[in-house]
Amino acid sequence: MRYPDSNRLSQSLVLFAQKSIRPDNSVYPEERLRNRGTLAPWQRKRVVEFIDGNLASDIRVDDLARIARLSSSHFAAVFKAAFNQSPYQYVLKCRMRLAKELLRLTDLSLCDIALDCGLADQAHLCRLFRRHFGLTPKNWRTAGRLASVQVKASAAVLCPAL
Repeated sequence: MRYPDSNRLSQSLVLFAQKSIRPDNSVYPEERLRNRGTLAPWQRKRVVEFIDGNLASDIRVDDLARIARLSSSHFAAVFKAAFNQSPYQYVLKCRMRLAKELLRLTDLSLCDIALDCGLADQAHLCRLFRRHFGLTPKNWRTAGRLASVQVKASAAVLCPAL
């Protein structure tokens, strides 16, 4: 059974294909941008796990792209679409979060914390920490300890030991 408009439909499809595919069989940039998308859940999970597990070492976009099975440039674009920040910014934020936790929970030196966070040295840690949080790591550690001492003191006043 033939539909009366089937010939017109097939002509339209051929015309559309001719307009959206270049002579070298690549898609025009507008089509490529429309289909760019974002990271699949499995890619996102594997990339985040890799970053979290390797904060102390160099993390390169090439390594992340390989894990997600994408090219580096495509990975950078879809990562930014998924996380609203570049891979570098995301890794840096994770490193600063780790530095904050190490400052709060340990008595490690700033140099050791910098190395554990994958930073070059103590000066690098101090510069980035101040840029992210507005305080130097030493001042942040001191302020955190003062706050915890005040909380313990106020708890002792409210609930004295019998």
